[in-house]
Amino acid sequence: MKHRSKALVLALTVALAALALPAAAALAAKIVGTNDADTLNGTARADRISARGSDDKVYAHAGNDRVLGGSGNDLLVGGRGRDGIFGGSGNDRIFGDFAASSAQAQRVAGRVARRVARRVALRRGDRLHGGSGNDEIHGGASRDILSGGKGDDTQYGGAGNDVIFANQGRDRSFGGPGNDTLWALARVDVSAPGDPDGDELTGGEGNDTFRVRDGEADKISCGPGYDRVFADQFDVIVDATASDPTGSCEVVSRRDARVTSDRSEQQEERQPEDKS
Repeated sequence: MKHRSKALVLALTVALAALALPAAAALAAKIVGTNDADTLNGTARADRISARGSDDKVYAHAGNDRVLGGSGNDLLVGGRGRDGIFGGSGNDRIFGDFAASSAQAQRVAGRVARRVARRVALRRGDRLHGGSGNDEIHGGASRDILSGGKGDDTQYGGAGNDVIFANQGRDRSFGGPGNDTLWALARVDVSAPGDPDGDELTGGEGNDTFRVRDGEADKISCGPGYDRVFADQFDVIVDATASDPTGSCEVVSRRDARVTSDRSEQQEERQPEDKS
């Protein structure tokens, strides 16, 4: 009888534990805003947050979250975790793990800080997509992917080894510290070969790579580090001179502008719609 009681208790314990699993998973929220100006807060789990219309503020917090901005001029802030943030059609401000990385920077110093920075820079980070407005996008300390979208966007990679896409529009991309790859290959908005309305790309510290053969007159500033530029005949190295045609860039390879579809435009096509 005693053994049967123990078996019954064990069975009940296992059953209760199984019932508790969906409850724990339910902590991951699906949060949907209204057409008014909302402030939406995520949880510590992997949330799906849809802001909808108007000018919203979204704070995803920790977890691997998915944030959809909607049609307003939104403030979208990720947090710790690998987030996917998509601005939508407004003029949005998007931050990956900006707040978390700033707090971490205040707590570490010297050699420890350098070790942490190297590890975090290699860690896979956030996917930040602006949408069709004129957006401002900030990466964090990890290896982020930034894509502005169709508007005239300003993008800051942050401290990681980032990939930054200048899509349609006149974009400004800043790699920041880290070994970044900066793209400016979207040909949809190239009105004619040598179009003067090109993008501005700045590498910053680190060994950066620039891929800018889109037919526009893009402006490239390399900065400290071993930098490589794959340019077309129209692109401008900002600090180049007659005696130093590569300026602060170590390698400048020039070929005619590309005429095929490119990775930059494919990034634009992968942006999701809000179906919630």
